[in-house]
Amino acid sequence: MHETGANHSLHAWFYNEYYQAVTTSQAHARFCEQVYGINLAQHGMADMPQLRALMHELHLQPGMSLLDFGCGDGQISEYIADQYNLVVSGVDIAEQALKFAHSRTKEKRSHLRFYHADIERETGNFPGQTFDGIIAIDSLRFTNNQQIVIEKLLNHLRPDGRMGIFYHCSDRLAAEETTLALALHKLNAGDYTLDFTQQNAEHWEKKKKVLKELEPEFHLEGSDFLFRNRLAECTGMERARRYLFIIQQK
Repeated sequence: MHETGANHSLHAWFYNEYYQAVTTSQAHARFCEQVYGINLAQHGMADMPQLRALMHELHLQPGMSLLDFGCGDGQISEYIADQYNLVVSGVDIAEQALKFAHSRTKEKRSHLRFYHADIERETGNFPGQTFDGIIAIDSLRFTNNQQIVIEKLLNHLRPDGRMGIFYHCSDRLAAEETTLALALHKLNAGDYTLDFTQQNAEHWEKKKKVLKELEPEFHLEGSDFLFRNRLAECTGMERARRYLFIIQQK
């Protein structure tokens, strides 16, 4: 199992298509509600217990600022902004997904903003400010050089701020052996990890079960693209190890 992605344009194309499809799919909405606990168009592994664990570890207070790196169509960003009373900025490489985010949240500009940017290639409109917290939910796997990306993200983290990264890898790797851990060591970044490997296995089994139950609904509404993609995700992923890395800015 590879830890990183290589072709940013391909990933952007897929997620543009994905977020377009989920805007009208009731079957996918039901799928997310049953698997994750709420429909936020999630494409990954972070269900509501994991999301709450992430926010708990960041120690953020109302009114603080948060950067969501790899925000997709911004529904998780919006949920966090509303539920935790934070000022949230979302960044992603999928331009069409961000158009959905902008359109859906146009009345929330005082505390919710979105940016189309590629921090690794230094293109787009990455926010120039620093943040009290940064999250990256399964998004580092789409980068080519995790050390460069982490270093740049740390430059946007305020002193004493925290960054939380959900990360999955081969079942042969302990947390300290991952590409991310090695990058953090080279950067002399203080971090600790929480192990969500058991929750990861349970997540994929639940996902396969719910997909099987909802398969007729996906096909009836013509959402075969979504069904095939969500089912393909499940192949082999149940054996992956999953960690939450928390990095404390020095």
